[in-house]
Amino acid sequence: MKNQFPAEEETPPFMAGIFILFCFLAVSCSTMQSIRQDYVTAHPELSPEFRQAILSGELRENMTEEMVRASWGSPFDVLEENTGGKKSTKWIYDMSFEDIIKRYNVRFVDGVVREIKLSGTRPAPIPQPYHPQPPEPKHEK
Repeated sequence: MKNQFPAEEETPPFMAGIFILFCFLAVSCSTMQSIRQDYVTAHPELSPEFRQAILSGELRENMTEEMVRASWGSPFDVLEENTGGKKSTKWIYDMSFEDIIKRYNVRFVDGVVREIKLSGTRPAPIPQPYHPQPPEPKHEK
């Protein structure tokens, strides 16, 4: 029986990596967008301002923790603080924008956003090719 498929050329490894990265980004973006859409659909009581902010992946003062999680996902870190006798919670997000990573602090008081602050930026790490090193030979005595 004759092979019906033409001979396949091998895909260069870096192209396969780029394809996998593209798929991951596409899936995570579409997943976040569907989470946002599901949230606003399940909460018809949202004001038009909060509804649009969540769908656009933006934050606003007076949003609840649940709204922030729907808009930006889970934080990178969570810190409990006590400033002047008032308890607050700070959620930390590292957001990637092309070749820059921006760190945002979102401060909650009584479960509601009171401050959204860009606390710093840094260059995004440049992906390095993977070159596995052979194990060190064991010398027996």
